[in-house]
Amino acid sequence: METEKIDSIEHEAVVTGIDPGTGSVQVRVLRQGECGSCPAARLCGASDPKGDTMTIRDPRPDRFSIGEKVILTGREALHRKAIMLATVFPCLILILSMVVIFILTADQTLSVVVGLSLTVLFYIILYLMRNRIAHEFTFTITKHQNSKK
Repeated sequence: METEKIDSIEHEAVVTGIDPGTGSVQVRVLRQGECGSCPAARLCGASDPKGDTMTIRDPRPDRFSIGEKVILTGREALHRKAIMLATVFPCLILILSMVVIFILTADQTLSVVVGLSLTVLFYIILYLMRNRIAHEFTFTITKHQNSKK
């Protein structure tokens, strides 16, 4: 069975604001079913509970108009990285720390407390570093659909 290699992720969006001064375009991402089941949806910003809005940097924001439908494109590698940060690493931290502490102490309660504490600490560190890594999780506007909504 052959699997298809996916290089990018696309989202349909509508332009809601344009700021030529900062070189940015505000868009509202049209709700897509696959984002709801993605554990990393909050990292990429595609499922922001404040109305699914994103700010996209663009060198020529004046080429867009409010209400215009556009296609946002993000690299699939970033999607995989977001999933690793949001689910895989915390699970590994939890399991490995619990196993190591249990082997060293034979105390189940201590291993659970340490495992959960380290997992929470990981999420706190990830939250504190959100501004450092946010620039990695970006989308670009790749296509105009030339239709107003």
